[in-house]
Amino acid sequence: MPPQEIPLEGGCSAEEVVRIGNVVHRSRGERYLFVRKLLLHLEARGFPYSPRYLGEDEAQRMMLSYIPGEVPRGLVLSETQLIQAAQILRQLHDASVGFPALSGEQVICHRDFAPWNIIIHEGKVSGVIDFDEAEAGLRIDDFAYFIWTFLELGDPAISLEQQLKRIRLLAKAYGQIESQLLSIALLGQQERILQFRSELVLQQNNPEDKRAAENRVNRIELEMAWVAHNRKEIDNCLG
Repeated sequence: MPPQEIPLEGGCSAEEVVRIGNVVHRSRGERYLFVRKLLLHLEARGFPYSPRYLGEDEAQRMMLSYIPGEVPRGLVLSETQLIQAAQILRQLHDASVGFPALSGEQVICHRDFAPWNIIIHEGKVSGVIDFDEAEAGLRIDDFAYFIWTFLELGDPAISLEQQLKRIRLLAKAYGQIESQLLSIALLGQQERILQFRSELVLQQNNPEDKRAAENRVNRIELEMAWVAHNRKEIDNCLG
């Protein structure tokens, strides 16, 4: 009997992600070679939260070490977990220094460091997955994307005062954040994803899928409006 393949959730870059035993098998993306080199570099630098590259299987799928735990879909992360995530992002950036593909940039940015790409195990953030979008860039851009997605900036149910308090908390946990550039970085990351999501709308043929894609675009536009309206407070909140 062939080994059982268990489908895994989290991320959206790979077409197929399954677990066989303690090994994850995922289809190779267009940036497979870059991702392989990056994972090997992070391992060599002692970064403990990324999957380990283990080679390829007979179907030429990437083989990665399995990180036990769950993707926190639909869960509200605690303050402690948010701090852990910020600290892991900082460690990821620091570990990427010296990677050959930096090309003069500060660090390698994950570019999708969001709740759907982290693993929670026994109440703690234990890993980060899906490095398919990673590329050289600025720390503040990755941090801005991180707080946008983890804090759900623009959610009308969360007050500005509460969001500013959480931004300060996570900026302190990460360190080295240029406060006067934060709103610019936030709007830049939101615009990047807005363009991507707008293109997806045009690709949808199914009416239900098209409506869902349009709703996501509308939500991003509202979140961008929230950031633009509160730019001064965001940029001044770190003191």
